[in-house]
Amino acid sequence: MELHLAEFVQRKHYFHSYERRELAFLHRFLRAGDVYLDVGANVGVLAIEGAVAVGASGRAVAIEPIPANVGRLRANAALQTAVAIDVVQAAIGASTGRLSLGLTAQQASVGNMGSYSSAATESSIEVPLRKLDDVVDEVIGPERRVRLLKIDVEGMEADVLAGAAALFDSARIDAVLFERNSTLADGQPESILEGHGFEVYRLAIGARLRPVGNSPQPGREHVAAAGLLSSILAWIRGDARLETLVALRPADAPHPGA
Repeated sequence: MELHLAEFVQRKHYFHSYERRELAFLHRFLRAGDVYLDVGANVGVLAIEGAVAVGASGRAVAIEPIPANVGRLRANAALQTAVAIDVVQAAIGASTGRLSLGLTAQQASVGNMGSYSSAATESSIEVPLRKLDDVVDEVIGPERRVRLLKIDVEGMEADVLAGAAALFDSARIDAVLFERNSTLADGQPESILEGHGFEVYRLAIGARLRPVGNSPQPGREHVAAAGLLSSILAWIRGDARLETLVALRPADAPHPGA
């Protein structure tokens, strides 16, 4: 990959500290010949790993709205000699049209180009908005199954799922890897996915899956922790503000202790 180290995500990946659980899960869950969809692909870190996991006989589709990220995503996809990645430049939502995305002042200050959202206005840009149903039918066809859908869209997960109604109604998606923001009261994606018949798990260390709501409550030993230490402890325990969840159809659900 070609990485621009002034940017937050690319710098983390260069130092092997970016989405390590997610990367491990891709290689554990995906198989040769599978279809992998990456919504919010950024510069291609997880898209490339997913493409490697599904191999030349599979399909990897990377979807990203931010032009600067798409340029580097296409360059990184072109560097892959053994696998192919289909790149789609668009935001994914519940409808089609145009969408304004921006950064918060904090994310702009650290150069995090992966944190554009519809709720922020700093460095705002307008991008195409499409439904996942339409993109999938166009790129991989109306019949082929999707082994894994990964979503990283800064709070727009419910909109992405709403625009994939046909895929879910026809049970063409086996699993969804996504972020949950525990500070949001409504529109949590896990509730939507449970309504589609999925079982939801927390992605733990070593790509192991744990039931949601099974994390221990902060005890007395954590009360004095503050700042960075507090954040690290929350991430290890699994009760941080952002956590990665995996929704599986019952046939793919892990055995107890897996």
